[in-house]
Amino acid sequence: MLRYVKLLGLVPIVIALMVLAYYLMMGGSSHIESEVRLDGYLIASDAGMPGGGFEWVGEYTLKLVYKEDGGYLRIEQVSGLGDPLENRVLKIDRLEIGDDRMILVIEGYTYIFEFIEVDPIWNRFNNTYTAIYSPYDERFEVGVLDNDAFEGFPDHYYIEVHFWRPGK
Repeated sequence: MLRYVKLLGLVPIVIALMVLAYYLMMGGSSHIESEVRLDGYLIASDAGMPGGGFEWVGEYTLKLVYKEDGGYLRIEQVSGLGDPLENRVLKIDRLEIGDDRMILVIEGYTYIFEFIEVDPIWNRFNNTYTAIYSPYDERFEVGVLDNDAFEGFPDHYYIEVHFWRPGK
């Protein structure tokens, strides 16, 4: 009987080790326990790849606020002649932040951002979670991104999104 009592005492330790293993497999702190605020930047152009637009290029600041039950992404244009983007506030369904990547579900669309130390295009967005959609030249693509959540941007638009790490 005493042997079973000792074995039952190991159950909490085994559970704690399983939780720790899951935490480490997810790349660090993936569970959002309180409010997270991220600043970001978005560049879009009708060129389909970086380096300016044929007729239009725009830049936007991003403010993301997320709690356990969801959040929002506020978008504000800072440059560009005209603005095809239709929505200024997008719903965030899920946010997971790891050391090497971030998963963000915007308006039901899942995007994966890779952490980059050195911005390969502009050298302006170093140490950010980055996703780039480049329909005319896949060499520039980073992570998983498209224009589905960004209504108003046509399919051929180049889009890059950067978020700085929390607390940076």
